[in-house]
Amino acid sequence: MKPRELVQMSELYKGYKELPLGTHFRLVIEEHSGEPVLDIRITTEAVNNETCGIELDSNYTWLWERGLEFLSNYNYDFFPILLIQSIDVENGFVTSQWDSLIVSKEEKFI
Repeated sequence: MKPRELVQMSELYKGYKELPLGTHFRLVIEEHSGEPVLDIRITTEAVNNETCGIELDSNYTWLWERGLEFLSNYNYDFFPILLIQSIDVENGFVTSQWDSLIVSKEEKFI
């Protein structure tokens, strides 16, 4: 099994590149204890759409920054999975309401 690739790390969190990578790019953000707190994804269509303003070589950094933005504004009692599509982002900014991007609510590990 291939080890996970660490993309970014902050004082509170670590962000790992995760599968699947076919139709979207996926980053899982965890606390340093290893507990996942957010799964944030963006479609390949959005990354390839020029009006979205996301560069292919920096899309995981972009997901990390958006994930931290989400975590600083929201605290859920579940593990949210977000999916960002091309209609949700313009010029590098998320234009949709964060709540509308939640595609799954997984039970948090205790």
